Amino acid sequence: MAILACGMLSAAVTPKDAARILDAAPLRFEPSPNASSGAYIARGLRSSFAFRGNEVVYQAGSERVRLQFEGASVMTMLQGAARQKSTTTVMHGNDRSKWASQLANYSRLQAAGIYPGIDLVYYGTAGELEYDLLVKPGSDPKQIRLRITGSNAQLDKQGNLIAGLIQKRPVAYQVAADGKRVSVESSYRRNADGTFGFSLGKYDAARELVIDPVVSFSSFLDGTAQEIANSIGHDGQGNLYIAGTTSSYDFPVTDDAYQGARNALWDVFVVKLDPRAPAGSQVLYSTYIGGSGTEVLSSMVVTIAGQVYLTGSTDSIDFPTVNAGQAANGGGLDAFVAWLDPVQGTSGLRYASYFGGTGDEIGNDLALDARGRIFVTGATTSDDFTVKGTPYQTVRAGSSDAFVTGFDPSQVNDASIFYATYFGGTGWDSGRSIAAGPGGTFWVVGGTYSFDLPIVGYSYQPTYQYGGDGFVMQINPARTGADSLVYATYVGGSDEDEAYKVLVESTGRVVVMGYTNSTDFPVSANAIQRKNGGDTDVFLLVLNTANPTPDRNAQLIYATYYGGSDGDFAKDLKRDSTGKYYLTGYTYSRDLPLSVNALQPTHSDGLDAFVIKIDPALAGTAGISYATFVGASGVQSGNGVDILENTGTIYMTGYTTGSIFANIGGVQRPNAVGGPNAFVLGIKP
Repeated sequence: MAILACGMLSAAVTPKDAARILDAAPLRFEPSPNASSGAYIARGLRSSFAFRGNEVVYQAGSERVRLQFEGASVMTMLQGAARQKSTTTVMHGNDRSKWASQLANYSRLQAAGIYPGIDLVYYGTAGELEYDLLVKPGSDPKQIRLRITGSNAQLDKQGNLIAGLIQKRPVAYQVAADGKRVSVESSYRRNADGTFGFSLGKYDAARELVIDPVVSFSSFLDGTAQEIANSIGHDGQGNLYIAGTTSSYDFPVTDDAYQGARNALWDVFVVKLDPRAPAGSQVLYSTYIGGSGTEVLSSMVVTIAGQVYLTGSTDSIDFPTVNAGQAANGGGLDAFVAWLDPVQGTSGLRYASYFGGTGDEIGNDLALDARGRIFVTGATTSDDFTVKGTPYQTVRAGSSDAFVTGFDPSQVNDASIFYATYFGGTGWDSGRSIAAGPGGTFWVVGGTYSFDLPIVGYSYQPTYQYGGDGFVMQINPARTGADSLVYATYVGGSDEDEAYKVLVESTGRVVVMGYTNSTDFPVSANAIQRKNGGDTDVFLLVLNTANPTPDRNAQLIYATYYGGSDGDFAKDLKRDSTGKYYLTGYTYSRDLPLSVNALQPTHSDGLDAFVIKIDPALAGTAGISYATFVGASGVQSGNGVDILENTGTIYMTGYTTGSIFANIGGVQRPNAVGGPNAFVLGIKP
């Protein structure tokens, strides 16, 4: 599944224990569908382990390393133990009858009597495979001989066995009568016949002896292709939900998944996690959603009750629909909306619909009103996009227009779409984000190249500044036609700007996040950064539009740049109950302003993710409550952020092509996974 870290793993991390993030993810063993009984595999991105009773084979591209327990019983059979909630489906061509479906996943493999009086147990984590050799009282550990082929095996100065992958210096111990673990001196020994054994210090032969080597490799909590996580949320129980897009055919799904197999090259995935559960038990629910074409997930909303709402785009002609307002693809790329109830298992898709015309539509974001209705915004190039209800704008005005569409899942079929409108000028326009406001209204933000957007009310910025601007608008779908547009304004300076995310506070204040290349973007006196850092910067803007007046400056409550001397871009925004804001995104800047307690204080060699907590009550850099890089060589992007206030934990998700935890106190591991891989990281500042 390529989710590498904390959200599905363990409690949140601090710089002190960041190294433990990756180690908490459980290794996943599954029966091999193409081999005789007793064979198992563990899959990774472009790499795998194959297990039989007396050997294990590591394959990564053309590299193939075999570890044999020479002299072991050929009758030894492995058995799976500690069943996980996830399962795997393996496809063989397009004939579904030949697919191996719902293969069980296990946290351990075990074999009794691999040598006389010696048992073998495999287990491990996303970064390391461990195998315990359990030497029963009176049995001889000298029977154990490891033969490695496919690589020139060498012992390094630290006593590690290097052979294509790393077997760390072994640990050996016994459990005393009082239950305490007693260490036994141990090391690898090269035998005259080219095999390796174990040299052991003194121990009590009347007690069981455990020899525990550790094999380091790259992440194995993943599918064999690529995953990009785009959104994160939580329910009232503190469970996390991660949604994104996967091209892995063996993405691990649970038995109660709505869709247990990938239908095409790219499908949506949804995973529900309990970050407090022990390793191996965090995944509560996991499913694909998609048709025979390509699906891309843009946004997810999770309710307190654990209901999941999704939007994105699809070119499938058979995307799953339920009570759909539009049951068929309108042509090309259509937006989609879906309501998923994980508790209902295979019947969990409660509502799903296309919406689009003969052009292309992208669903970028969605929001819920108090009645459980779903509102989606995005962009359309269709002239025949269906408008319904009392639309503000009935025809497309430019090359691309923003749209807002309302769905009522309590209705069926055509009646479930009760509102839809274009919004745009004669240029290019796109709705990026939507949020529910007071009185049944909705706020939409996005980007525009139109100089003639409809502007109403006491607009904060009534004129287009050229180069591309953001826009902010409030719409009331209960009103008729032109009256439905309550407020609209441009946002930007003299260069390119775009509004990317919107929140509405209980006071009615509107919070807008986006990016700007402008050196004259408006800022407030209490900004954490008053000047553009040198390239594209993040902006955060708070407007008081509850009772706007002709004095537009009175609307500006807070505005700041955030960025360094290179490009910076924020992808998501959340707010806690105390008025702090949380942003995540990606940055090229090595001089991005950080807090003194940053988890990763220095930029890596690639594109890094970042996360920041902003306190607008404090002026200047004091307003940076927390900020850190998250990255390694390659590309990292923070796509979603969430805050669990009862624990003070910031969770972020996104994707990485590198060994992302090497720079935050973790052990550098071989990076054979390529990517992109999704990640989930919990940080307790």
